Amino acid sequence: MFQKVVVIDCKGHLLGRLASVIAKELLSGQKIVAVRCEQINISGPIARNKLKWAAYRHLSCNTNPRRGPFHYRSPRSFLYRAVKRMVPRKTTRGALAMKNFKTFEGIPLAFHKVKRVVVPQALRILRLRPDRKYTILTDLCTQIGWSNRAAVEREEAERKLAGARYHNKSKVVHGAEKAAQRLVTKESKELKDAEKKLTGNAFKPMKEIKAKVRAAHKVHVEKYNAEKAAADARAKAREAKKAAAAKGGKGKGKAPAKGGKKN
Repeated sequence: MFQKVVVIDCKGHLLGRLASVIAKELLSGQKIVAVRCEQINISGPIARNKLKWAAYRHLSCNTNPRRGPFHYRSPRSFLYRAVKRMVPRKTTRGALAMKNFKTFEGIPLAFHKVKRVVVPQALRILRLRPDRKYTILTDLCTQIGWSNRAAVEREEAERKLAGARYHNKSKVVHGAEKAAQRLVTKESKELKDAEKKLTGNAFKPMKEIKAKVRAAHKVHVEKYNAEKAAADARAKAREAKKAAAAKGGKGKGKAPAKGGKKN
């Protein structure tokens, strides 16, 4: 059964092998989004791949070069071109398949929280011998004229930092919730034991026994909610303290002198 959209994390994949798998899935009707295309690998040293690019760059139409081919230099264009050449793009089937394919450098905001997958058949660590040289696509594209490497690296650093903050915050909150849950479970067990002892006493009416059990349960539920609220408050205070420290660090600096010495 097809998924609605498959998001592939291209880091560490070999270009040709990844393109062949993507082309096959596109022709089957699957929608695919490829992210982090700048981290794709190509087998062979960078000098050899630059020579291949130089040979491709000189291809043009003799009568009218504006007809193409167009030599795009971004990493996502490398992957798109490789897939396009493996698909019968001039037929209706191939054209519709290429409409279902999108490529990106980095990971856009829309896909930050979407599950990403890899293609084991195309991973360099599984398909290329360890002693063989390879080229990272971002290095090749930077040397042939791609100018957005710094912007992509900055966006990726911000995304990873935000993910680490969310992970640390959720770890603290979930730890507090588990501790409170263990406490409630333990006290619930004690309540059940007490209920068994109380129900065994024939001299006390059952209504009084049930009222005491309900009251005790209510107390323990309130205690659990208080523990959870306290854990949330501590997490918020910790985040506020970090934000204040970061803001204070940026605002530090020497004040300019207001006047010089009098003669």
